[in-house]
Amino acid sequence: MKWKMFNHPLTDTSPQYGNNPPIRVESLSNIQSGAASNTHMIHLHNHSGTHIDAPRHFRDDGLAIADFPEDFWQFEEIFLLDLPKEADALIAADDIEQHHGSIGACELLLIRTGHERYRDSDPDRYRLHNPGITPEAAHLLRTYKQLRAVGIDIISVTPYQNRVLGRMTHQAFFDARYGNEFILIEDLHLAGVEPPDVVLIEPVFKMAIDGSPAIVMAIYTETMRPEDN
Repeated sequence: MKWKMFNHPLTDTSPQYGNNPPIRVESLSNIQSGAASNTHMIHLHNHSGTHIDAPRHFRDDGLAIADFPEDFWQFEEIFLLDLPKEADALIAADDIEQHHGSIGACELLLIRTGHERYRDSDPDRYRLHNPGITPEAAHLLRTYKQLRAVGIDIISVTPYQNRVLGRMTHQAFFDARYGNEFILIEDLHLAGVEPPDVVLIEPVFKMAIDGSPAIVMAIYTETMRPEDN
């Protein structure tokens, strides 16, 4: 068995969507000043780095992170979909319909746009000119009954240059008509990865909040070689 982290490390230089505040580290005590130990306070937006959007993000009556049962966070039917998109481009319903059979059979859809390549080299392009998803595509995805989560390698499904459309997209994903147990995972590390056999997601903060940074572990089950039989 092998594993790989699909989340980006959370640091004080992690790109933030739009005008969200950066992560800030504050020293609370330090040995050099006479304290017994070194401690720090970390200030961060709850949608920092690789993170989960829960329905509460756009619905006051939607599930918060703490409301999901423990067994929700394990996914075994996974489809990795390559949809290359340039800056400010949109994933449309037509892009989704072409993969109807594969999406219909999965519980976690991972979408790789390739925009992740700008995360370190051009963070302003990454966070201010990200591709997005149309409301129509979001509604279509939610009609797949087995689908419980969509993860993507962009900082948000809301394109920063079209935030009105992005709000409609979030509202479509979390529309109560489709049920409540659904999440988005944004700012994923998907560059160069193969489709995993299992994905485990662990919210950093299991609180009554609308979203949380997350640890995302992909597990690969090694195939037995013929000579091992």
